[in-house]
Amino acid sequence: MLMHTGSRTRKLYICTTTRNLAAYRQLQQALELAPYEVQDWTRFLPEPGANIDQRKNEDPHGAAFFFCSRALGGADLVVYLGPSGCDASAELGIAWAAGVPVWGVAGPHEKPGVMIKGCVARWFPTLDALIEELTRWRGW
Repeated sequence: MLMHTGSRTRKLYICTTTRNLAAYRQLQQALELAPYEVQDWTRFLPEPGANIDQRKNEDPHGAAFFFCSRALGGADLVVYLGPSGCDASAELGIAWAAGVPVWGVAGPHEKPGVMIKGCVARWFPTLDALIEELTRWRGW
């Protein structure tokens, strides 16, 4: 979803679980006028309904995996919203291996392990603090 256009637009990938979609949408909305193009993986989610928890983990043609892995490697910044699951951990590894900086917000009562801590370069105490920094940050 292109939220801002211009020569200074930066690609942002939000790494989280479907359980955190409210926070994902809050961050996405807060950045609508900021110079970010959010690489929106949620378009691959199935329509709400019966068996959504099972169907959200299906990717029979690999489209979601291909999109996410390419978006992560080509992002200017990745944001981690915890707590998240094994897919988010894999995404952090892809971003780190590609040299993409990762900023994060740990979830309530989340104690990130060594691998997640190693991938996240900058932690924020709250989603609001992260949003504030993203909307004023000009460190490109």
